[in-house]
Amino acid sequence: MTTLDELWNSTSPSAKTFSDAAATLDEPVRAYFARTFSPGAVLPRAARLRMHGEIKLNRWLPFEAEQVIHLDRGMVWKAKVRMGRMRISGWDRVIGGRGDMVWKLFGLVPMLKSSGPNVDRSAIGRYHAESIWLPSRLLERAEWLRSSQQGSLEVSLSDWGQATTLRLTTNQTGDLVSVASNRWGNPQGKEYAEHPFGAWIEESRAFEGITIPTKVRVGWFFGSPQFETDGEFFRAEVTSAIFK
Repeated sequence: MTTLDELWNSTSPSAKTFSDAAATLDEPVRAYFARTFSPGAVLPRAARLRMHGEIKLNRWLPFEAEQVIHLDRGMVWKAKVRMGRMRISGWDRVIGGRGDMVWKLFGLVPMLKSSGPNVDRSAIGRYHAESIWLPSRLLERAEWLRSSQQGSLEVSLSDWGQATTLRLTTNQTGDLVSVASNRWGNPQGKEYAEHPFGAWIEESRAFEGITIPTKVRVGWFFGSPQFETDGEFFRAEVTSAIFK
């Protein structure tokens, strides 16, 4: 079982740096990477984030979390959620294309354990969307499909036989404003299917010469009024990030 620490410790420090790696890309894409990577910044193989915020489990509950995202292997998100006097802890994970979720009350009493093909597919879609926190994946592992001077970008990521098209929007300075895709899932407990999914990005910040989103609002039915009424389920602020 790959834990958060094991995924991080398995990563060798990257020797690659950002110079003219994006020179062959269209201007709007180059502008995004020029804003994302400072000259000479390392193109990391992994990111380790700390964050806090609120997650909606019938009602909004505060959480604290740590996450490791690896260039090729996957990601682990480990969190603690407070529900009054109760503490729920666990993880969401996808490693090598296999996803699982394990959550326990007070770290002892099982509350949720889920895996299988639907979880795999949904977790891979999340891993693709969260490449915005490890943007070297977008530079080294993605195929850029379309861009416009209005800051509308499309990029395809493919891992373990599953492809996702991400639709990114940027502002005039190249900062991300939103990321959207169609993701496999079962919002509202319905049957699994592809649904619009995405995040509004309200703030970005540089860590170690790499600018990433630091304040996000995430949910299903992205791009429709339903996102605001019952699709949004995750609000987070990244407080620290290290790369290697």
